[in-house]
Amino acid sequence: MFLLAQARKYFFNKQALVDHKIEEDMWTISAQPKSTSGLDTAPFPDELVQRCLDVGCSDNGVVLDPFLGSGTSIRVANLSGRSGVGIDLNRDFCEYAATTLLDDEKCT
Repeated sequence: MFLLAQARKYFFNKQALVDHKIEEDMWTISAQPKSTSGLDTAPFPDELVQRCLDVGCSDNGVVLDPFLGSGTSIRVANLSGRSGVGIDLNRDFCEYAATTLLDDEKCT
């Protein structure tokens, strides 16, 4: 997992790890069951995405996912009040993610 920042000065909230008594270097998160979408995606557990956002994205930040897949990162970003932009070369992934996000009343 990589958290990337464009600017030399970037947001990093170490307190999110301290508050939840999470080790900095090794995270233990239960695996998510295989996707039932019929697409060959690599779904990340929501907890993994949320933890990354809590540590590396301000509350009003924008999430860019250049490998959208099933849209987990954008969905979790939306549910936590952040904006998100997803990109994928596979049109089926884009259509599935857009449909899934539109079906979730908390996502826009």
